[in-house]
Amino acid sequence: MAGPSDGSAALSRANGPLASAKLCVRCDARSDYDAWTAWAGRTPDFVHAFGNAGGSGGSFANPVGTWDACLGQVRTLCQTWAGIPLAWALPLCTTTQPLTDTTAGTYNGVINAMADAILAHNPVGPIPVRIGWEAYTPGAWPWAATTASGSTDYVNAFKAMSALLKARSPRLKIGWCVSAYNFDSTGAEFDPTTAYPGDAFVDTIGPDAYLIGADVSKAVTFARASQGKDLVGAAGFRFGLKYLADFARAHGKLFTIDEWGIGADRPDYIRDMAQFIADPANRVWYHGYWNKNAGAAAPGPYPFPCRLTPDGGNAYDLSRAAFLDNLNGTGRTYAEQPETPAYFARATTAPTDARRTAVDTLVATLRRFGLLSTVDGTPALDGLYLFAAADSEIARLGLNLPGGFTTTVPTATGKATISGNVGFTADRGFAGDGSAAYLNLNVNPVTVTPTGKFTQNSGHMGAWFLTANTPAAQQFEVGNANSAIGMNNGGAFVGRPNQSSTVTLVNSGSGPGHVLWNRTGSAAWASFFNGAAARSGTDASAALTSANLNACGVNGVSFGSQRIALVHWGRALTTTGNQNEPGQIYSALLAYLQAVGAA
Repeated sequence: MAGPSDGSAALSRANGPLASAKLCVRCDARSDYDAWTAWAGRTPDFVHAFGNAGGSGGSFANPVGTWDACLGQVRTLCQTWAGIPLAWALPLCTTTQPLTDTTAGTYNGVINAMADAILAHNPVGPIPVRIGWEAYTPGAWPWAATTASGSTDYVNAFKAMSALLKARSPRLKIGWCVSAYNFDSTGAEFDPTTAYPGDAFVDTIGPDAYLIGADVSKAVTFARASQGKDLVGAAGFRFGLKYLADFARAHGKLFTIDEWGIGADRPDYIRDMAQFIADPANRVWYHGYWNKNAGAAAPGPYPFPCRLTPDGGNAYDLSRAAFLDNLNGTGRTYAEQPETPAYFARATTAPTDARRTAVDTLVATLRRFGLLSTVDGTPALDGLYLFAAADSEIARLGLNLPGGFTTTVPTATGKATISGNVGFTADRGFAGDGSAAYLNLNVNPVTVTPTGKFTQNSGHMGAWFLTANTPAAQQFEVGNANSAIGMNNGGAFVGRPNQSSTVTLVNSGSGPGHVLWNRTGSAAWASFFNGAAARSGTDASAALTSANLNACGVNGVSFGSQRIALVHWGRALTTTGNQNEPGQIYSALLAYLQAVGAA
């Protein structure tokens, strides 16, 4: 019953890499498929299909209905998913019909009928079919190979069912799927390859590999998980993705990551998984993302809150951006800074490689200096807006905000809005009209949640001016009433470093550049121009103004006309010892502006 093509050529590259890995997605209904497609902008290559009637119980002890019921499940799925390729998981036995019956061929007629339905549903090309999956997960399935005779019964039944399906059609590509954590009949750590059914009965090899439960709480990395798992009550597991991929390659088999998902916002895990998938040495045919939340029915430390699409209710903003960028056909599988894909995920126009590199280099530099992330200590930056950007849409998106960056941060705390006639020039930024226009950054430093590091007696504010035209009257360009930077009618940059009175920050005649003030105490401030110390004072601080920060003017105070390339603010910067954070921020921002041609 082979179709027009048995797909052998597609799976016969024992020594060469695949052009690209296919994507399988867990979708319980067409609405899930549509939600994924709308979010990702592409349809999955496969959808998971499970032929085990009876479904999942309230624990890992999953009941499986009779073979006749499973046949009905397969036929129903074929109808439900007409025209959409499926990646199948078929039972090796049922709750009431044991492995020995499968070996004896008792239900061959039903199994052949399953195969016929699957082949008719997808009449062309190879069809992934894993049988008896996760056999070394204790108590998970009736074909579990963790009983005293389990391995022998499991392997014999696997061989019998595989031979039957292969005889039906070579297009049915039989997958041997284990877990990333495996046990023998005594509950001890187990190398599943010691119970491998054999090359004649297997086309693909792969695990189900989740980052969930205790792995999340223990901050398990992909490097750790790729060797195995680190679960509650268990020691280190050595038989993970890399081990199994090496085993598959040694046996001339393609590798599959049949199921995987994350139970927390872990863009690092997704990026590293993407690198693993893209590595030609691992020869991954497809990977299957589990876009489903299954925490309610799962016991103890094993919830599955893995739904990645925004409708899932999971706060996985960075992970969503990382998936779209690294695993959605763009080919970008190198390890970017997490803010970079998240930032561009919100853009309406895809960035050029050069611009993407410029932003990623900026973020990496700030992180290297310890200025950006709580991972590196106390972050210096509460907010950073790169106005010198490709278009006015992305120019108004905050790159870093209090509490950490999120891709779906609402307008009230993440995107500037334009009021009046604010002019934009690509890669040069915004300029006000000097009379009524301004940008509302929609961040109030007093009420923002989570709370930022910018406080009355510990804070900095900076802006990069591309013009320094002397105004007819003093104009404030950035900030709010008590926290501001501007220029007076003598051509000097002035400001209010968290105080109610205006002071000179940079003397007249300096020209355009990076202006920064730094409040380090109740009676101590200093200013910097292009990274170098400029002025200082002992003026008393004043309470922060509870109002949104602005740019190109300060609403209610005055309105500016200079062209501004970027603004930033955050905690007080360190200038003691060998550390010069104002200079570090300046050098990082200068490199970015040079990359986009603004400096």
